[in-house]
Amino acid sequence: MIYGRLRTIAYLAVLVWTPLALAAQAEEPRHGGTLVFGTAADPGSMDPSYSPAATAFTVFDSIYNGLVEKDKTIDAPTPPIYNALAESYQLSPDGLVYTFKLRKGVKFQDGTPFDAAAVDFNVRRWRDKTFKYYDAVAAGNTAALMQYVASAKPVDDSTYQFTLSEPMGGFIDLLASSNYFYFVSPTVLEKYGTPGLTEHPGGTGPFKVVEYAKNQQIVLAHNDDYWGTAPYLDRLVYRVIPDQSARVAALLSGEIDVAMELPPDSIDTVKAKPNLEVFLRGKPHNFSLLPNFKEKPFNDVRVREAVSKAIDRDGIVNGILRASAKPGTQFYGIGNPGFDDTITKVQDNRDLKKAKELLAEAGYPNGFETRMLCTPAGSGVPSTDQIMEYVQSNLADIGIKVKLELMEWNAYLAVYNKGIQTGQNIGAFCMAMGTDTAYVLDMYGNTRNYPPVGWDVGWFHDAKVDDILNKASAATSWDQYLTLHRQAQKIVLDDYGYIVMTHDLGPYGVNKRVKGWQPSRSASQNVTRAWLASN
Repeated sequence: MIYGRLRTIAYLAVLVWTPLALAAQAEEPRHGGTLVFGTAADPGSMDPSYSPAATAFTVFDSIYNGLVEKDKTIDAPTPPIYNALAESYQLSPDGLVYTFKLRKGVKFQDGTPFDAAAVDFNVRRWRDKTFKYYDAVAAGNTAALMQYVASAKPVDDSTYQFTLSEPMGGFIDLLASSNYFYFVSPTVLEKYGTPGLTEHPGGTGPFKVVEYAKNQQIVLAHNDDYWGTAPYLDRLVYRVIPDQSARVAALLSGEIDVAMELPPDSIDTVKAKPNLEVFLRGKPHNFSLLPNFKEKPFNDVRVREAVSKAIDRDGIVNGILRASAKPGTQFYGIGNPGFDDTITKVQDNRDLKKAKELLAEAGYPNGFETRMLCTPAGSGVPSTDQIMEYVQSNLADIGIKVKLELMEWNAYLAVYNKGIQTGQNIGAFCMAMGTDTAYVLDMYGNTRNYPPVGWDVGWFHDAKVDDILNKASAATSWDQYLTLHRQAQKIVLDDYGYIVMTHDLGPYGVNKRVKGWQPSRSASQNVTRAWLASN
């Protein structure tokens, strides 16, 4: 893997820029045209450091850039890392100092130069509470990485340096995996703040925003001053269509070219159309219950195990999802570098007898009542409402009466990001957990990443897991980093820290006129190198 190789050559980590690779096409790429991408939810904000949604990641990949990024335009088991706004970087022998050489001649879409001062503006916005433009939301979302940064500074106009308080084996992987670390024009933020990004986009990417109608569509136009390989498309439109059936109808009628989160019962219909195709690539997601570790009854491992054993994963996968997912085996999802191929056993097969015995041992022979919160669209998994209604029925079979509350995506995030609060009688959240970095287990499983720093919203805690993950963070090789994360994952699974139900295969419907792109095994999709065949 590219990660291991970069970590083992005398700590010199230099990534050579190559154009984003695409499979050879029988037909020559064609310039021009508008690609319409059907998304499930509005980004909620045009600030890349704000939104955790897969739909937002996809939009931001077209507008912004980071120092390093993951290439989501090629067919690979996990998206590899390449240099974007950094030409190269070096890591000091002690594993503490990352020195980035910045690409010269790059400008933000408002004309502001991209240089070390612009990088410093963004970094201070993420971590320096004394900075005039410090942003608490952006700071919270970037804290997973910034907590390791002891100091950060420009060395000269084209060199920027991070000094860590301790080695962090996944620093580059995390930096490359999240849109939170994309850069915004300092001029735009000074003049307009985060709200102004909807009308005054300040990225360095291949497209720029020309229209943003909230909850309707985002229209992007070709950025003539883009520093990289120019896109073929003139325009890229993201249509917000939360209703799954409406999204499928738009694909079938030709209103959109790409539909994310195809509902499973539409897959055969889409496949039957000669001008359409379906992709089941896999995503670094698992769809799970996040139990409440703070309060009874879910703070008892026997209750968590009983819930897991009551869930009919086969019924979810083959019934509701029509084989567009796989039964959950582990925390890491397909496409995440931490995914462990040696774990083949499903976390639990359905066993109602054992589930009832466990509840009785825990003091709940007649079950109990609880609330579970979820969202029907936006998390990146189709049919979550149907899945959770089925889970509700499954748990009723062992006496657990679930009050299921389905919330609109952005409203759900407002509750979810704070974590389960004492006295709310929330037994669990449901969520498609995962993104492109192996560090995501830290974000969900290390007590130092309790909200608002991380996503351990159920307050999972295990001293052994903390110790292993902290050792992993100090690892000086990628292989060691991954090995330790996989060890921690096994403990989390045994403790039912997360009740993993499915691994999402990410069903996408795509019009065959879209060339040069297919969905990647990523939490987001980068369609900036796509082109449209002539009719």
